[in-house]
Formats: sequence, C-alpha cells, structure tokens
Amino acid sequence: VVRALIQVETAEIRFQTDSGTTITAGGTEGSPAKAPGAVFYIYGVDDLRGVRFIRTGSTSGVINVIYEGVQ
Repeated sequence: VVRALIQVETAEIRFQTDSGTTITAGGTEGSPAKAPGAVFYIYGVDDLRGVRFIRTGSTSGVINVIYEGVQ
C-alpha cells in the first residue's frame, strides 16, 4: 500500500485529491479544514499524484510528509 502520513503545522489547511477541480481558500471543495497538529493519511498513487493543499486564512500552513510503501 502506498500512502503518505501528513502532519499539519502552523496554520489550518484543506486538501483535495481530485485534480480535475480547482480548490479555493474560501470555497467548500476538498476536505474539511485540518487544524495545526492534525495528522492524517492519503492513500494510493493516483490520490498522491493529484493532491493539492491550500491555506484557509492569511497564514500559510506547513505540512510534514512521510511517504510509506514507495518502491
């Protein structure tokens, strides 16, 4: 299984794995907001290739990513 473990730092973000839709800071596309300290996984090569992140406020979020199962 290919996946990425993601931890949010500094500021709230949202993400979307559907690369066919544009994600916007003030919109409702993508995931619910993830607060600093949140930890979550994204699974699968297609979702990892298509994932896009965006800040929800005026401060840019920073993420830490650990890829697992990559060969």
